[in-house]
Amino acid sequence: MLLGGRCKKHAGKTFVDSLEFRQLVLKGIDASYRKDVCHSASHITTSTSKEHSTHEQTNNKQQLWLIISGGAALKAAAPPRYYEELSMRAARDYGALPYATEIEKDIPRTFPGHKKYHGADPFVAVHPLRRILLAYSLRNESVGYCQSMNMLAAWLLLVLEDEENAFWVLCAIAENVCPRYYTQNMIGCQVD
Repeated sequence: MLLGGRCKKHAGKTFVDSLEFRQLVLKGIDASYRKDVCHSASHITTSTSKEHSTHEQTNNKQQLWLIISGGAALKAAAPPRYYEELSMRAARDYGALPYATEIEKDIPRTFPGHKKYHGADPFVAVHPLRRILLAYSLRNESVGYCQSMNMLAAWLLLVLEDEENAFWVLCAIAENVCPRYYTQNMIGCQVD
């Protein structure tokens, strides 16, 4: 079944919207299947051609992450250019943002030693990371920014290679997948 395909079994919903899919994801992929699933997922494409460019594979990987995480639904429900407008607002109001100082303290601590964040030109990765974290602090003012969001956002940037998609997947994880983990008191982490 296609991930986005509609079926009678799930009452017109996509398979990724179903409880069955959520349970499978939360349970995890059995170790004996992980290599095959990850390999297959990295090659998902909408093209019928057998030759796929790296760009197409990257784009399809981003779409898969967006769909499975729930980021695509959040993005679709938001106004047009939502992330761009949050980023511009964060840049304009930077000095008045309550979490800017915490974010600036955590950015140098993000993946110490990783060449993308601390290599020859770390600003290539640091600026998008800062924009994502500041935009999220504006989107969800009740959470703002909390410890470890920098690591998650940085990892999403590395995997997805797209700033806006990384933002939407961060939103989905922090608000829907692990909502109690990303709060000011981080109650989910304390329980686990």
